[in-house]
Amino acid sequence: MATTATRLAGMDISTSSTPAPPPIPTDLESQTTHNVTQRPSRSSLPLDRRPSRKSIHSQRSRASLAAHAAPDRDLPPLPPPGPQYSITTSSLQAPSSSPTQDTATQAYHSPFPDDDGPDPDTDAEDIPWGPTHPCFPHPNPHVARDSEAYASTRVIRIQRDYLVAGDAYPQFQNVYPEILAEWISEDEFRVVIEGVNTRCKTAFDPEGARAKVDALLGVLTGFVWDDLGVTGVKRGVKGLEAWMERWNAEREGRGEEGRLVPLRTTGWLNLDVVIPDPGIDVVEEER
Repeated sequence: MATTATRLAGMDISTSSTPAPPPIPTDLESQTTHNVTQRPSRSSLPLDRRPSRKSIHSQRSRASLAAHAAPDRDLPPLPPPGPQYSITTSSLQAPSSSPTQDTATQAYHSPFPDDDGPDPDTDAEDIPWGPTHPCFPHPNPHVARDSEAYASTRVIRIQRDYLVAGDAYPQFQNVYPEILAEWISEDEFRVVIEGVNTRCKTAFDPEGARAKVDALLGVLTGFVWDDLGVTGVKRGVKGLEAWMERWNAEREGRGEEGRLVPLRTTGWLNLDVVIPDPGIDVVEEER
């Protein structure tokens, strides 16, 4: 009687006969943690130093392309249709298989396993031998082409590291090229990179206190303060170049090879290290 009255009043009463909703599947992708690959600290010479002809675009393997290009007549016949099933309340309440097992089954029965998996041929050639390789000996552009130094010396370029501060101030990669092992040790190389990066940050950091004071004094004096050459940037650049000259002079006094090129010569885009010609083959485009 009470049930009839509540229905006439427009109220809904849940009964035990109402089937429970199916469980909400979990999203494995949102729970997956991605590991950040650390940057290597050394760069070794590749055994096969031939120039790479591989395209920079990802390509499917030959087996995958052959599977895509196979005609329809080569496909096996479709299996006969199975029995028809109807959706009932008991089927909705039945526990479903775990998403982990479903994902593993789909990956195992994938028709094109070579598309998503890593290509073993690309692991050995992540950085092809050429001008982009950290150990590649470039021709020396800081001397005349008809001079003896141009033929007897090469340049190892330490690229800028834009992941540290973007383009706010120059920072250079701390990846040790093993081609320098004959002239500059790894410890000495890291001391040089740390000294250069520290002095560049002190001179060019736009958020530093010295930069703000120089900007204020420049506006108040009509930029005469900048013309006097006493700003933090100009003093920092002069100090960096003097430090690099002392480093070169000390190595020359000890009779050691290896010389740093002033950063203003390279436009602050890379740190050039001049070494004797190691006699390694070069790509034809660089000659």
